[in-house]
Amino acid sequence: MAQEETNNMLYHYTSVETLYKIFHNQENGYIKLRANLFMNMNDPLDCRYFIKEVRHILSEGNKHISEDEEKNIEKSMQNVGLPYFISFTKLKDSLPMWYMYGDKGHGVAIGFSKKLLKSAVGKFQTIGSKKNRIKNKNCFCRLCECKYWSTSEIKKDFVDKYNICFDENGEITSICEDDVCSLSYLIKHPSYKHEKESRIVFLDSSKSNELTYKELCIPLEAVEEIICGPCGDESFVRAILPPNYRDKVKSSEINYTDTPPQHQI
Repeated sequence: MAQEETNNMLYHYTSVETLYKIFHNQENGYIKLRANLFMNMNDPLDCRYFIKEVRHILSEGNKHISEDEEKNIEKSMQNVGLPYFISFTKLKDSLPMWYMYGDKGHGVAIGFSKKLLKSAVGKFQTIGSKKNRIKNKNCFCRLCECKYWSTSEIKKDFVDKYNICFDENGEITSICEDDVCSLSYLIKHPSYKHEKESRIVFLDSSKSNELTYKELCIPLEAVEEIICGPCGDESFVRAILPPNYRDKVKSSEINYTDTPPQHQI
């Protein structure tokens, strides 16, 4: 059924070209998915929305907001670690998702076992020595479900609930400095609510944004199905996959074409 929500599966919409690269760069039974730096996401307020809304709420009553707000936000985020994301959705076959992330219907939606994704995230936590992981915060990798809070919800469920305020330097105080930044990569503007996004989050505490992506190794068996977009070529998608994965390809149930009909007069 089109637009179906799933509980045990998460879908990653992408292009056929990316699908080819994912499967043809596999090593030892693992594929790699790239996590993009938050600044390269399509939402220009990703990771900034929550912090800005908190500051906006606290500014009522003529409280001071620093002119360097954006710089302060970036600094606060770096203290916790710059976030990198791999985005997924609960939506199995969604026309808005096809258009926005699935090459306008010509791409694919890779369906992953949620359980095996969590397992891959858990294995990432064990990379390197425990001492270095803690020191560099390289052990932080989580599969999280996004929340879509309005300004009133942020005020009720965070600012009022935890008595958040400005300190004497005009900075946000909270039960813990990390709370604001930790929520910042999970809470998005309600206009994105239709995406029903879950994301794998990496935090890089190196305070350098030179790397534009990170990679997570995921076992091939985590891929349970590959849905060909409504404008895609299912036979071509099957042809570029390894033989034992061709039977996992399914067609979108959505009737859609990006070619307008030719009307005769």
